[in-house]
Amino acid sequence: MLLTIFLAIVFCVAITLMKYHFFQFYFPEVESVYANRKYGYNIKSQLLKLLVIFPAASALAAWICSLF
Repeated sequence: MLLTIFLAIVFCVAITLMKYHFFQFYFPEVESVYANRKYGYNIKSQLLKLLVIFPAASALAAWICSLF
């Protein structure tokens, strides 16, 4: 339950920061830095990392720690 709430909050914050140009509105000097950023262009690799690589690495680390 707490994980779901946490993920919902993270998603809302990400949408606020990226879609609605939060930094550009409150800090106009960063406009040139954030002007050509493309968010979500590599969604397949991001999902692969999130759903496969990170859990596998965590499971491996947990297994190694359980040996000692």
